[in-house]
Amino acid sequence: MKSNLVIIGMPTAGKTTLSTLLAKETGRRLISMDKELEREMKMSIADCFQRYGEGYFRDRESDLAARAGKEEGCVIDCGGGIILREENMQALQENGTIIWIDRPVEFLFPSADRPLSRDPEAVAELYEHRQPLYRDWADLMVHNDRSIEEALQE
Repeated sequence: MKSNLVIIGMPTAGKTTLSTLLAKETGRRLISMDKELEREMKMSIADCFQRYGEGYFRDRESDLAARAGKEEGCVIDCGGGIILREENMQALQENGTIIWIDRPVEFLFPSADRPLSRDPEAVAELYEHRQPLYRDWADLMVHNDRSIEEALQE
C-alpha cells in the first residue's frame, strides 16, 4: 500500500494550504518541497531562477523528489512544475498516491514571487500546458473551486 499523499497542481491552486491542513488532520509529517528547496539552496526560488536559471532549479527539484519519494507516511506538497519531469513523478508515485488540486484558471492569480506566473497571460499559458500532465499523473482529483473546508473533505 502506498503511504504518502502527494499533492500536485498549479501555482496558487491551494496546494500548500490543503497540504498543511491534510497533514494536520491525518497526523502525517508535511514535506513542503518549495520550502525545503529554498532552505537547501539558501535562497528563494525566484532568486534561484534569476541567478542560475530554470534548469538548475529543476535539477534540485528532481533530487528532492527522489528523496521525498522514499519517505513513509508523509504529505508531500509539490511545486507546480513537478510534473514537467517524468522521473519526478515516477519517484513520487512509487510510494505515493498522487492528488491533483484542480482550480479553474479564472481562480488562479499571478504573483511576483513565482517566476513562471507573473501575469494573467503567463498563468493561462501554464495552465493550458500543464493541465494534461496533472490529469495524466493524478490518482485522484480534488476540485478547489469552493471553500477550503469542502476541498479538504473531498
